[in-house]
Amino acid sequence: MKHTIVIGLTGGIGMGKTTASRMLKKIGLPIFNADECNHSILNNEAFEQIKKLFPECIVDNKIENITYPLIRKKLSEFIKNSDKRMIVLDIPLLFECHFDECCDYIITLECPDFIQEKRVLARNNFNVPKFLFIKNKQMHKREKRQRSDFVVFSSLGKKKMFSDLIEVIKCVK
Repeated sequence: MKHTIVIGLTGGIGMGKTTASRMLKKIGLPIFNADECNHSILNNEAFEQIKKLFPECIVDNKIENITYPLIRKKLSEFIKNSDKRMIVLDIPLLFECHFDECCDYIITLECPDFIQEKRVLARNNFNVPKFLFIKNKQMHKREKRQRSDFVVFSSLGKKKMFSDLIEVIKCVK
């Protein structure tokens, strides 16, 4: 039985994970997107009612105690059912939630703080307090960098980022 190479893709909010995932998907790698999985778990009528009845669960992140095991289950199924030689797990909280244990290699995306903030504040429904709340929940980029096999800088242009991602893929094949 062949071993599927599992690459974890991580980085703080606004570091370029979505762009990197699109690039890797474009070259034929299957992508498991934890944010999309989380949104599909939470995007239903029952959750909207739960938010109204128990807003403290959202604010205190108690909801993550429910969603993360479900994400882990879906992630395990994604890995198990893969018939590809290499797959990518796009998970913002890869280290924080111990999803790195599923990975053979880890790529961390990084950019300067001022670019990160500019990217995030350009999104709909984002303001400085919300950005800082999310950023402060995430592991510092220095620690992510130390725990990763590869670091790709997303602030040097998309061509350079794509080229660097291709080099990483060549290294792990």
